[in-house]
Amino acid sequence: MMMQVFVLIGVILFSIHQLKHWNAVGTRAYWSSGWAWIDWTNYIIFFACFSLRYGSLQQASVLKFPPDYTEYVSYWCPAGTISRWKQVLVSCVKFL
Repeated sequence: MMMQVFVLIGVILFSIHQLKHWNAVGTRAYWSSGWAWIDWTNYIIFFACFSLRYGSLQQASVLKFPPDYTEYVSYWCPAGTISRWKQVLVSCVKFL
């Protein structure tokens, strides 16, 4: 969990750095570089992954675990979000 926090902080800091660079050189010059497109594609994928990851943790935190033997609790919503998180993460790795 700590490594995820460090990666999230790193992605946020790098995206802030790129925003400052974009502001300094201007829109046309910034987006004329192919690396800018690659950087922002990666940032968007990382932010999507983190949103899915922490969204699934939030969804799971409100569910009762373990449930009483007389009640049914569906864990499909957080499980589906985790599945989508893994699929997006794999697409990021394939992109790189």
